[in-house]
Amino acid sequence: MLKFFKWNKVLVMLGIMAGLVIVSSLTIRWPINTFPAIEGKILDVTTGEPIENVVVSVNWIRSSPGPAGEITRTIKGDIAVTDKKGEYRIPRLWSFHLFSVFSRGYMGFYHPLYASKQAVVARERRRIIIGSPALKAYPEESEYKDGIIHYDISLLTLEEKYNKPEDNYELSTEFEVHGRGEYFLILKKQRIYFDLNKIFNNWKKLADRFPHEKHFATLQRRLKKAKENVKELIEKR
Repeated sequence: MLKFFKWNKVLVMLGIMAGLVIVSSLTIRWPINTFPAIEGKILDVTTGEPIENVVVSVNWIRSSPGPAGEITRTIKGDIAVTDKKGEYRIPRLWSFHLFSVFSRGYMGFYHPLYASKQAVVARERRRIIIGSPALKAYPEESEYKDGIIHYDISLLTLEEKYNKPEDNYELSTEFEVHGRGEYFLILKKQRIYFDLNKIFNNWKKLADRFPHEKHFATLQRRLKKAKENVKELIEKR
């Protein structure tokens, strides 16, 4: 009988602890945090047409106090690729925290023929905000409905964004980013077709527009290196 009451006491205590964990997780998102799925559509700014094969990445971040301030670490990363309708979906996040709390997510939108875009997604009290890295000052429009964040964006083509001679240097940084090859490897891993020659030809046309601008040589050098790196990475994998 004594043994029965002892186990009964243990079960009651475990039930109380489980209840506290559930209440704490629902109110202050600790020790178990959930963050809604994110879905949306990506369109061409000028034409309004959906953009296929945009890579959407999210790095989820946790934070904890440190002697010199906040210490941040990546919880996990998620990747989605837009379909023919320009639609993407990032799954719901579940994370466990003991000595840390959920902080935010860094989003990136990448396509070799469009200017890249970044955004931050976070929870501020009971409100979810999403937008530019200066997010608290300039939150963008998003909709939270039925447990899903709806976030649509538009992208400018490289040709439209970098359309002046003085844009050569910034265009070269786009080539540098895509030259790392992550975009192409993601598509290859997911067995999504892409026309590499068409992309390279488009890059060359962009790079040859303003030959007398002072950063022209830098642009050509970075373009050449980007093409070589991408080819090498694709052949290796």
